[in-house]
Amino acid sequence: MKNFTLDMIKNKIKAIRDTYHLEKNKITKYKKSGALPDDLYTPRLVWFNEAATFLEYCAGREPSSSLDKSEMSSVESSEDIDGGELEGTS
Repeated sequence: MKNFTLDMIKNKIKAIRDTYHLEKNKITKYKKSGALPDDLYTPRLVWFNEAATFLEYCAGREPSSSLDKSEMSSVESSEDIDGGELEGTS
């Protein structure tokens, strides 16, 4: 354990979370596709169920935008005023 750096640990945790969420998304896609229960995707990762015990409760980050909150509210306000049409397009 002496050879691990903080960055290495952060990268490992991120890799585990990313892999878990990819597998979980595959399960969700199969369910939405209307696949029969026998045809549902089953993760082959030996640690998937173990990771699910704590990762399924982790809240994902909200989508981020390159606009800050004040710019977003300004854009939303202008859409409310002109009905969502761009200036000069009518």
